[in-house]
Amino acid sequence: MSRALVVDDQRKMRRVLQILLEQIGLESVPVDSGEAAVEHFGAEKFDLVLTDLAMPRVSGVDVIQAIKTNKATAHLPVVAVTAHATPEDRQRALRSGFTEYLTKPFRPRDLLHLVERLLAHD
Repeated sequence: MSRALVVDDQRKMRRVLQILLEQIGLESVPVDSGEAAVEHFGAEKFDLVLTDLAMPRVSGVDVIQAIKTNKATAHLPVVAVTAHATPEDRQRALRSGFTEYLTKPFRPRDLLHLVERLLAHD
């Protein structure tokens, strides 16, 4: 079973993402901060990461940098799930190393299609 790390400081958004991922058979591990996300990479294996960009202290950009600079996790697809919706925000995130960019609010089917497409390349 594929596993996803879900990183968002908003409990409701973590739960929405978990419920959607469960619909396509993914196990998800929710964490409420960038610090917690970075800690989980040392202890667990994931196939995908969904992370908010705007979080206190350790942002989604910090999370992607930690993932991409670690040889064991550099290959992981990482999706920014964020309310930052300008074209400049999107370009900045993709340049930072995110695989995909999904703006909130999103349609559930858009998230599910995106996740299925990313995991199909494994």
